[in-house]
Amino acid sequence: MVANPKTILITGVAGFIGSNLADRLVRQGFRVIGIDNLAYGVLEQVPPEVELHRLDIRSAAIYPLFTGVDAVYHLAAKNCIADCQADPLETCDINVTGTVNVFEAARLAGVGKVIYAESSALYEGSQIMPTPESEVSPQSLYAVSKFAGMAFAEAYRRFFGLRTTALRYFCVYGPRQDYRRTIPPVMSAFIIKLLQAQPPTIYGSGEKRRDFIYVDDVNDFHLLCLEDSRTDGQVYNLGSGVNYSVREIFDTIAQLLDTDRGFVQALDLPGEAQTTLADISAARALGWEPRVSLTQGLQASIEFIRSQVLAPSPSVPPLGVLVLAAGKSTRIQPVSGGRPKPLLEVQGRTVLERNLTWLAEQGLDRVWINLHYRPEEIQAAIGDGSALGLRVSYSLEPEIRGTAGAYKQLEPHWRGPTLVVYGDSLVRFNLKQLWQEHRQSGAVATIALFDQTRHPNTAIAGGRVHLDGQGKVKAFQEGGGDSPLVNAGVYLLELAVLGHIPPGQFWDFGRDLFPSMLTAGYHLQGHLIDGYCLGLDTPDSYACALELTQSEIVKLS
Repeated sequence: MVANPKTILITGVAGFIGSNLADRLVRQGFRVIGIDNLAYGVLEQVPPEVELHRLDIRSAAIYPLFTGVDAVYHLAAKNCIADCQADPLETCDINVTGTVNVFEAARLAGVGKVIYAESSALYEGSQIMPTPESEVSPQSLYAVSKFAGMAFAEAYRRFFGLRTTALRYFCVYGPRQDYRRTIPPVMSAFIIKLLQAQPPTIYGSGEKRRDFIYVDDVNDFHLLCLEDSRTDGQVYNLGSGVNYSVREIFDTIAQLLDTDRGFVQALDLPGEAQTTLADISAARALGWEPRVSLTQGLQASIEFIRSQVLAPSPSVPPLGVLVLAAGKSTRIQPVSGGRPKPLLEVQGRTVLERNLTWLAEQGLDRVWINLHYRPEEIQAAIGDGSALGLRVSYSLEPEIRGTAGAYKQLEPHWRGPTLVVYGDSLVRFNLKQLWQEHRQSGAVATIALFDQTRHPNTAIAGGRVHLDGQGKVKAFQEGGGDSPLVNAGVYLLELAVLGHIPPGQFWDFGRDLFPSMLTAGYHLQGHLIDGYCLGLDTPDSYACALELTQSEIVKLS
């Protein structure tokens, strides 16, 4: 964990540039708060470490989120030129009113700095190439809306002393570039069509020239603005200083993909500049330099689209994952020597390491671990998870909040269905089957179960579950009961579950949450596992687990 990290807020965090920036900030140890109404952004692109708030930048509800923030990156906008031309009122509302609302929220909260997106569209009417920051000549409605935002930024600097830096992006490209737009960016559109063996569309003659800049290079400058006070009150072009025609981009992509497939032509698009070319001398004067060549950037974009956009869906989709590891390990101390229970070893590897390896093998790659008892030992053992093929983040609980309370504490980080795994039970079964049954049933929560009469287990004192003929949970009895079906400590939960957990209280899945949801009539599903569950609650259950593995009744991978 990073001690007292800076807090950064990003508007438009689910968009192309915003999500890539969030990834970069998270990797460098910043605390990141994200705002996005998901009108254009993609939920799955937001790193799970980001505290995401699904709000509109025009809403007053964003104001409390700016408290304690060190810097803001304001990237949210309506930015497809064709869409802006078609709806001037919404363009003004989002790009002008929304921007002023962000400035006002930052002012009232005393935010240290706002780094905000202008646009190279401000140069649409300029004939000076390469274009310096002084040559502002907006033509399209989108560009005019950005011009208005620029004027408000200057007013906030003049009257309120708000520290700002304006960035005029040229044609930024790279992984996650928004191919869903009404008129997709040329890079993504060409790559997707050619990978699908279809001819892409070129609007007009293909001779329009654009200055393309790779997103990693843009993020280098984003971080420079955060730390370098010389950028205060300034505006910078972010381009490569070189431009290419649309036809040259098509030819380069076709060559990289080794295809001779042609293209189709359509009428030219209104409101676009014929040529863009950035004068980047001001950014270069700060020591910044574009590093990624066009060929390198296109190759990375191709690989991303091939593997992430066009690849078949994984058997287990991306899920939020929470591994519960905060318990005080009181009952197991006679054999644990005071170590946290998840660090008990079974055949030379800790239970927690084995469970994390299982999650990685099932295709999951991002995991939260909640901590309380001797957290530094667990962090030292697992680190960032890279050795296990995972990205691991930690959630520290100064006071234990219970199993469901731990899930509630991370509410801003959950994007959709979440897998919860108890860190002190050694489990193995097919998560694909759990996922499929969960989706088919339409349940708000699915509980993994083992049958004590036929699944290898250590007779843990988990809740007993009664099911009806369709696998629905009829009753959940914590601590005993006459059903052979026992809670295995693995759950698939929809976001709706969070609304039934009171914030800031100790709340347990088995004792509190599941019984109350059943009483309220919610559909909970039971899923019989196809593997084993070795709970390690007590010295006796740990001894039983060692016996089962040593005798190879349970074969560990």
